[in-house]
Amino acid sequence: MSIPPIRPDGLQIDEKRRLQSRLWSLQRLGWLVFGVVVALALLGLTGSGGPLQKQVIEFTQAQVEMPRVSRWEGADAVKLTFHTASDTPEFTLNQAFMDHFKIERIQPEPVSSTLVTDGERFRFEAAGDAPHAVKVEMRAMHFGWIRFVLAIGDERKNAGILVLP
Repeated sequence: MSIPPIRPDGLQIDEKRRLQSRLWSLQRLGWLVFGVVVALALLGLTGSGGPLQKQVIEFTQAQVEMPRVSRWEGADAVKLTFHTASDTPEFTLNQAFMDHFKIERIQPEPVSSTLVTDGERFRFEAAGDAPHAVKVEMRAMHFGWIRFVLAIGDERKNAGILVLP
């Protein structure tokens, strides 16, 4: 075993300075990544809270507010607000939504729920002037990027929710 020489700073250490510099650079990069993750969490891109937590989808007859990011087996809600006067507002969720989310409660209760070619249609009775609101409480059963189609009347729009484990 050889004894390392004494350096000009007085330490008797034989270290590979280039390797240590790379390690320090990697550590700084790691801290930067952790900082970005914390900033995204504060903005709401990892679940509940923050200004970017919700997404709003505009339809001719209604507006739908739903989470951008959900948690696996965590409770979430989709809020529909119908702007036009209709005695029977309705919306349809396609099978992709039904395969990945469990609907726990719809408030108010739909008058009817009909199985259609690719999903389920929910119909409500409405009285009085618009707006009318519906809240669908749901729980994600699988994680991943979930893409589905939401329809209100004849208008169909694609939507997506990222479900984190």
